Amino acid sequence: MIVVVPFKGNMPDLLFNYVCQKQGLDPTTDLTLYYANSPQQAAQLLLSGEKSIAVLTEPLSTQILLKSKATESSLYRSIDMQVEWSAASGLGQRIPIAGTVALPAIQDNPEAIERFMQEYRLAVEWIKANPDQAGQLGAAIEQLGFEAPAIAESLKNTRWDFVQVKDCQEDLEAFFMALSKTKLLDRNSTWGYILGL
Repeated sequence: MIVVVPFKGNMPDLLFNYVCQKQGLDPTTDLTLYYANSPQQAAQLLLSGEKSIAVLTEPLSTQILLKSKATESSLYRSIDMQVEWSAASGLGQRIPIAGTVALPAIQDNPEAIERFMQEYRLAVEWIKANPDQAGQLGAAIEQLGFEAPAIAESLKNTRWDFVQVKDCQEDLEAFFMALSKTKLLDRNSTWGYILGL
């Protein structure tokens, strides 16, 4: 079975490999991994029919599903990586893979940081409550390349929470410890280096 995975050695690859290994599969021998140069290339391989299985992130996976309906192809979402991560890791369905960092230039301004966090929390709550309007706003950012319906539908399928690092440090440590057991990581990989392997 050929599985298209974007960005070799990056988060989608690491998560997919971890889940496979916990399910008793060795992705290097039980599957044929085809590494795409980008998520967009992986999506095009699916839409063209050249490949039939891919690991995709949101909102791209939703956009591809919507496009495939227009062409009457048989693409469908087969697994939810958050559900599979939870089953494999026992750490729950929240995958801590996105964040905002305060650079040194702003760290001496705790009021600005606090204000940013308040506004960011409100933005996350608004997006979750208003996916259609958020989809319209996201589609207006041409560099993203996503259509409003895909963004809106994607937001309905995404578990998105605002959590301060002080409230999720244990989750982050458990997440990175789990990934450190992935066969893909070694001291020569970027994440292996970051994790101190």
